[in-house]
Amino acid sequence: VKLARYLYNSSPFTRGLINEKARYSVGTGIRSQAVTSSEAWNEEAEKYFIQWSKIADVQGRYTYREIQRLACIAIDRDGECFVRLVTHKKSGYPAIQLILAHRIGNAGKVNENGPRVIDGVGVNSDGRPIFYRYLTGPSGTPSESFEDIPANQIIHLGEACAGDELRFTSPLAPSVNHLRDISDSISASASTNDLTVESLGTNGGAIPRLGAGDDLVSWSSNRPSQNFQDFCGMLLREVCSSIGVPYEFHARPSEAGGAALRSVLVRAQRTFEQRQVLLMDRLC
Repeated sequence: VKLARYLYNSSPFTRGLINEKARYSVGTGIRSQAVTSSEAWNEEAEKYFIQWSKIADVQGRYTYREIQRLACIAIDRDGECFVRLVTHKKSGYPAIQLILAHRIGNAGKVNENGPRVIDGVGVNSDGRPIFYRYLTGPSGTPSESFEDIPANQIIHLGEACAGDELRFTSPLAPSVNHLRDISDSISASASTNDLTVESLGTNGGAIPRLGAGDDLVSWSSNRPSQNFQDFCGMLLREVCSSIGVPYEFHARPSEAGGAALRSVLVRAQRTFEQRQVLLMDRLC
């Protein structure tokens, strides 16, 4: 998770790819549509949902649509996130709390007589989650301060890959080395020293003179070469494949034309629809 977040924050390509998927998947967000036989009740219910959506966050910081967007980003960056269903004690108003992946983990002493806790998830004898261990200490530091939240108050968002996992891995995991290789290669290419007067071993203002048999050759850089650009393009295609967004859709739409472009759009639409179904099934 730590490395995936670093790449998200340091790689413009990765950040743009994940944000673009969230933008197309969430759009204007989930909206309610009451369909009872009472038109008056339907109208009031939809008004209530719109007002609640503006203050859905338990901290009062984000709207319901913004929480969906942040959750979509977290799924592709961290692999998962959690949504807690809460009720304000004073007003009794329903609210939701977005919990990031690093906030669910192991803490405290092992209770030999209690349920097993696997990666912050308490399970019964059947392997069914019964609670999630929410770490309440300072972010990014080990803490023995935690709260066990019942599973019926938690919505676990993520895309399963194996079917029996309790936690989900980041889609960026197969592409981490590719992104690091590209970053290292670009840094090495950019560090090529320019030819300056100082590099000739003379002082400022001095006029260098050619000696007998010397020749003056103009210097030009051929970096990055076409081969290097093609190599980076191959790696970035695999990064896009891990996220599920076609490379041509995100970076090179001009490379696909006609029937190929329609195929790219269909593949991208399937990815966005899959994420939309996940959010609607879990958050509605």
